[in-house]
Amino acid sequence: MYDFGDMLAWPMRDQSWVSKILLMGLICLLLFVPLLNTVIVVNLYGWVYTAFDNLRGGRQEIPPAGFGYIGRGVNPGVVLLLYGLVVAVLLGIVYLVGIGLTAIGANVSGDSGTTGTLGVLGFLVILAGYLGALVLALGLALLTPVILLRTYYGGIGAGLNLPAVINEFRAAPLDSFMAALGRFVGQLLGQVGVIACIVGVAFTIPYAYLVDAGAMVYLEQRRQARIPQPPPSNPGYYPSQPTY
Repeated sequence: MYDFGDMLAWPMRDQSWVSKILLMGLICLLLFVPLLNTVIVVNLYGWVYTAFDNLRGGRQEIPPAGFGYIGRGVNPGVVLLLYGLVVAVLLGIVYLVGIGLTAIGANVSGDSGTTGTLGVLGFLVILAGYLGALVLALGLALLTPVILLRTYYGGIGAGLNLPAVINEFRAAPLDSFMAALGRFVGQLLGQVGVIACIVGVAFTIPYAYLVDAGAMVYLEQRRQARIPQPPPSNPGYYPSQPTY
C-alpha cells in the first residue's frame, strides 16, 4: 500500500524517468504561451490519468511524453477549470463591491463621516475578499484528489457534484488530507522550478503533475482498505474435533 513517501518518490522508480520528465518539461514550456497554456494543462491531466492507469496496474511507469493525452485530459481539465472560474467570479464580485464602495466614499462631498465610513467599509469588503480567496483556494486544494478520482470514474458530472465530493472527503478526512498534502508538496516543487526559470520548469512541473497520480493511488488504496471484505463464498467443511 502506498504511503506518503511513495506519492513523492514513485516517478523516480521508472528507469527512464529523467528523459520522460525532461521531454514533457519541454512541452510544459508552452504553458507560458497565451491560448496554448490551457491545452497544455489538459494534456498534462490526461498524462496524469494515464500514469494512474499504470500505477493501478502495479506498474510504476511514467507514460511517454507527448501531446497524445489531450482527449484523456478533457474531463479533469474541464472540471477543475469550472471550479476555478466559479471561485474567480465570486471573488471578483466581492472585489468590485469593495472597490466601488471605496470609490464612492472618495467622491462623496460634504459629510466627511459618510466618506470615511464608506472607505472603511470598502476596505473591509476587499479584506474579506482576500481572506475568502485564501479559504476557497485551500478548500479546493484539499478536495482536488477526491475530485480527480470522482472524475476518473464518473466523468465531469461526478467531479462537479460538490456535495458528494465533500461527503467523500468527510468519510476519510485524514487520508484525503494526506493525499492533498502530498499534492501540495509536488506543486510547491513545481513553483520552485518556475522561480528557477527554464531549467527548473523542465523537471519540476511534470514531476508535480505525476505526484497527482501518486496521490490518487494513495487515496484509492486506503478507500478500498476500509471496505469490509465479504466472507468466502465456499468456506469449506470443517468437521468437528473429537472430544476426549
